[in-house]
Amino acid sequence: LTEITCLHHGTKGSNYLEDCKSSANRGNGPCEQLFENLGELMAGTEVQKTLQFGTETIVDPKWFSASVSQLTSGDGQILISISNITLQKKAELDILNAKEKLQKQVVLKTAELATAKEIVEIRNFEMMDSMRYATRITNAILPSLSGLKTHFPSHFLLTQPLDVLGGDFLWWQTHGNLTIVAAVDCTGHGVPVSMMSIVGTQLLNSIMDLVDWRNPGMALTILNNRLIETLEVGKNKSAVQDGMDIALCVIDHQLNKLHVAGAYRPIYYSDKEGNLKEIRGNVFSIGGATSDYAKSFDSHDIDITEGMMVYLGSDGYQSQFGGP
Repeated sequence: LTEITCLHHGTKGSNYLEDCKSSANRGNGPCEQLFENLGELMAGTEVQKTLQFGTETIVDPKWFSASVSQLTSGDGQILISISNITLQKKAELDILNAKEKLQKQVVLKTAELATAKEIVEIRNFEMMDSMRYATRITNAILPSLSGLKTHFPSHFLLTQPLDVLGGDFLWWQTHGNLTIVAAVDCTGHGVPVSMMSIVGTQLLNSIMDLVDWRNPGMALTILNNRLIETLEVGKNKSAVQDGMDIALCVIDHQLNKLHVAGAYRPIYYSDKEGNLKEIRGNVFSIGGATSDYAKSFDSHDIDITEGMMVYLGSDGYQSQFGGP
C-alpha cells in the first residue's frame, strides 16, 4: 500500500486503511473486496470503484464509504476517498429494524384477524343454524297454510321476512260455519319476535271456544287480556313490553256476512263496483308497553257480495323504503 494516497489523511495510508487491511486479513468480506478492487485498479481492469466497509468494533461500530480511483497521471497511483457514514448507516439500520418489527406486527395482527374471522364465521354459522331450526319449529306450530286452498281457492299470500325469523304470520281456523283468518304483526325482529309469534298462536288457539267469533272485537279484547296475563305486563319492570297488531276477519258462510276487527291494523275490501274501501281498526295494539285491561275493540259487519276481495296484512309492505 506504499503507493496509495488517502484523500483525507495524506500519502501512505491512514488509520482507516490499517483497520481495513487488518479486517481483510481476518476475512472481513467488505474489506477483502476493497483490496481486490485496488488490485483491479492497479492492473488497469477498472477505472473507479465505490464500496462501503465497516470496522469490527462491537461496542461502537463505524462505517465508511471508500471511493477508489486510478489517477490519470499514468504512474499507477491510486486515490482512495474515505467518508465516515456511521450516522447514515445507523439510521438505515434503525429503519430496517423498524421495518422488520412492523412486518412482524403485521404478520401477528394478520394471524389474529384470521383467527377472529374464523371464530366469527363459526359463531355466525351456529347462530344461523339455530335460527333456521327455530323457523322450522315456528312453522310447525303455526296452522298449515295448505288448508286455506280448500276454503279460498283463489287466495294469495305474500310473506318476505326481514330476517330468517319473522314476526308476521297468518293464523286461521274453522269454527262451525265460520272461517277465521288473522294477519298478525308481532313487535320486534329475530328470535324474540319468533317467540312472540308462538305465544300469539297459542293464545289465539286457547280462546277458540271462549268467544262468539261473530263478534271479532270481543275476541281481540279477550286476546289482549290473555297476553297481558301471560307476559305479566305491569307487574314488574322486567316484564316483556311487546305486543301484536292484528287484522281479524271472520267469514260467516251461513249468513254470507263478513265480521272484522283490527288492533292497530286496517282491513281493506272491494265492493261490487270494484271500489277499494278501508275499515280502520282501533288505534291500539294487543298488549304492548301501554297494556291495560280497559282496551275494548270494535267489530264491523259487511255483507259479502260476489267478486268481493278482502285484504289483510301487516305494516311491512307500506313501511318499505320508498313507500308512503
